[in-house]
Amino acid sequence: MTRFAPVLALLALLLWDRSATAQEVKLVPGSSGRVGDVIEVFVDERGDIYRELRYHGVVPNLRDDLRAPKTGKRPKSPKVRRAVPLVSWVGYQQMRFSSRVFIQTNHLSHYTIQKPDPRRIVVFIDDAKIPSRQTLRPLITSQYQGSVASVKARRVRGGAEITITLSRPAGYLYKQEGRYVFIDIER
Repeated sequence: MTRFAPVLALLALLLWDRSATAQEVKLVPGSSGRVGDVIEVFVDERGDIYRELRYHGVVPNLRDDLRAPKTGKRPKSPKVRRAVPLVSWVGYQQMRFSSRVFIQTNHLSHYTIQKPDPRRIVVFIDDAKIPSRQTLRPLITSQYQGSVASVKARRVRGGAEITITLSRPAGYLYKQEGRYVFIDIER
């Protein structure tokens, strides 16, 4: 028995070391955790999360123009005779302390933001068009941790309307940067 003692000690050490490392959870972007794991992902300021997860949509100030994934060419834009504001993208970002809804346009002439009731924020962009049906699809964000339940853009007489529906009353701040309008809603 003494002859096998060093081998048994080595085997016990290897098994103990393996069991200790087996409890570490390392998640690689694109992989999934075990059932019951909750993984909350925040958008970082450099935009690395978008590069790692291959998101093909608009990311403000990181990827402002859409490109076709395989050809690398820009999608054809509608021909406009006069300078009409176009809402080209409505997006959502989960930030660390807020939820951000952003609206991308080619240029803004005038817009208003109202809160008609505690659970709705409405952005109206005067004389704006929404040329893409993709932009008209609702964003269902109720599964994220935050107060934003959904975002819906629609064409209305006199412009474009973006309605943010909240799951509970929450405060918000907004700002315009270039061709973006950012609405940051408290989580």
